[in-house]
Order: sequence, then structure tokens, then C-alpha cells
Amino acid sequence: GGARRARARARSRARRPRRPPMVVLKQRFLLFEVIFDAAGKPGHIAEEDLLKAITEALSSNWGLVGEAQAKLRLMYWSPSVHFGIVRCAHGSGEALRAAMSLV
Repeated sequence: GGARRARARARSRARRPRRPPMVVLKQRFLLFEVIFDAAGKPGHIAEEDLLKAITEALSSNWGLVGEAQAKLRLMYWSPSVHFGIVRCAHGSGEALRAAMSLV
């Protein structure tokens, strides 16, 4: 009875190919607001220009390797209220926060 079922289960497990464990890459999300200079009028900022400014600030302070490791992606940008969300790699959160303050 029970021993036969246990052997059958062991045989079926032995025939199945082992799959590698899933790799989950952790990410950080940063919500930010663009605040304009008091002397200048608030204007329209395109997504491409904003992402270019962020990547330039990151690469000028942490180099091309730091920029590549960050794996930046602009997830959301609202030109009307000047809020956005940037996604980056887990270990690059602090570097991204510092680079955002330098934009």
C-alpha cells in the first residue's frame, strides 16, 4: 500500500528534469518632484530630456559603470504636476537619490 506509492512518487521525481531556481532581481522605485527655480517660469519637460538629465548626473558622478549598474527606467512622468517615478537596481538606490539632487 503506502510503500508502493512512496516508490512510485520517488520514481516520478527521478524522471522529472531539475529546473534551476528562479532568480528575482530586486528593484527600487523613487518618487520625485521637479521644482523649478523661483526666477524662472515652470515649463514643460519632455520625458526624454528628464531621463537624459538623470542619466547624465548619474554618469558624471558614478561613471558609465555606475550608470549601467543602475538600470534606470522612467516608469511615470506627469508634465502637468511635475511628478515622476524612476525604477533602478536594488544597490543603486542611494546613488540615484544623490544624482537626482544634482539635476
